[in-house]
Amino acid sequence: MLRRRVVVAVLVLVSLVLLTIYFRESSGGGLHSLQSAGSTVLRPFEVAANRVAQPFRDAAGWVGGLSSARSENKKLKHEVAQLKQQVIAAQGAQQENKQLKALLHYEGRPSFPQDFDPVATSVIVRPTGQFDQRVVSLLDLKTGASGILRHNDAGSSIILDSVPKQEQVNPGDALVTAGWRSGNLSSIFPRGIPVGIVSSVSQTDIDPYKQIEVTPLVDFGGLQNMFVLIRKTQPK
Repeated sequence: MLRRRVVVAVLVLVSLVLLTIYFRESSGGGLHSLQSAGSTVLRPFEVAANRVAQPFRDAAGWVGGLSSARSENKKLKHEVAQLKQQVIAAQGAQQENKQLKALLHYEGRPSFPQDFDPVATSVIVRPTGQFDQRVVSLLDLKTGASGILRHNDAGSSIILDSVPKQEQVNPGDALVTAGWRSGNLSSIFPRGIPVGIVSSVSQTDIDPYKQIEVTPLVDFGGLQNMFVLIRKTQPK
């Protein structure tokens, strides 16, 4: 153990002496010359070592770049998904805004029922069929003929039923809810709500009523927003 310590102390001392001489001598001194010769001898080994290590450094750089590219690609995909969601939300809000504006425009028209207050709402449940099965009394705005609106049993269209042959109804006529009031009783639907347009009119010799097909003004299958009409309280 003592011998090792003596050897280490001697080596440290020799190193300090050599460093002192190296820094004090000129650039052409013996130690500088020895350093230059050593560098010249070791230069080929250094070049060879660099050439051997270069492919490993390139591979390490490629792996690092690939990992960075994957991370960036994942980040960009996440940003694209967020932007798609924002675009869809903006389109939905734009469509809803358009529909609400149409409702407000209808509310401001003179034909809006004055005895009712409107409450804007969204449709959350679709009807079981293309059209609601409720029977509605309608009025031809042009001729004054009236009938009952119902779903056509033979197909998906709607028809105006119970219109006598002597009544005048023509294709293109506008149909609105007829509405009625008798004392404290009144129809469910107020008068004057546009419902549809007469698309065809026909009649037979044996049927006492006309056969009238109606094109509805509203696509009930795509209905999203609507007004609920609440009858105003009548003053006592």
